[in-house]
Amino acid sequence: MTTVTGTAAPDISPRQPEPVSTWETGCGEALAPPGHTSIQALWVDTRYVLTGFPIGVLTSTGLTAAVVLGLGTAVLVVGVPILAGTLAVSARIAEAERRRASMVLGRAVPAPERARWWPALAHGLLRIVPSTVSFTVVVTWWFAAAAGLSASLWDWTVPYGPRAEGLPELIGLGSATETRIWLYMAAGLLFALTLAPLVRAMAGMEARFAERLLGGA
Repeated sequence: MTTVTGTAAPDISPRQPEPVSTWETGCGEALAPPGHTSIQALWVDTRYVLTGFPIGVLTSTGLTAAVVLGLGTAVLVVGVPILAGTLAVSARIAEAERRRASMVLGRAVPAPERARWWPALAHGLLRIVPSTVSFTVVVTWWFAAAAGLSASLWDWTVPYGPRAEGLPELIGLGSATETRIWLYMAAGLLFALTLAPLVRAMAGMEARFAERLLGGA
């Protein structure tokens, strides 16, 4: 008599998502969670802002030109496929932006359950605004911190004239070279100490703009 042994039924219960403590970029480096002011987090936030500006310029100008061309030629039927292609391109760009924003926010930015064309297109057209603001502020802060802390290295190259009035003279500290250098270095230190939280705020603003328009919530 043959005995038939049954096999164990496969486990089809839903798996719980594994906790994510860090995020990784395409290069494999771990990203610090939001609020972490380490050198690594500063690098991630700075890179996000600096790369976001040229991407925003290309995206906004390209989509704007395509939309105008598509609407202008819609009567001739040629504009219909142009508009359809524009929406498809904006959807692909939105996928990439969700991944970029998740690196800064420290959490996944899910795609909407139902495909919606207007948020992706709106983000592509309007993202130049937060990108320009964050890029300008971050570049200014980095430059001020670096220039101030290195004032002793470059101050001698500036041709100060006899009637030149710099910041020390304007605030009544005199025109001595040592005073000017120490003042610039103190200002640079102030910019350096506030650099990480400010860059985090600018990157977070830009990433949350993308999350609100492109997220699935």
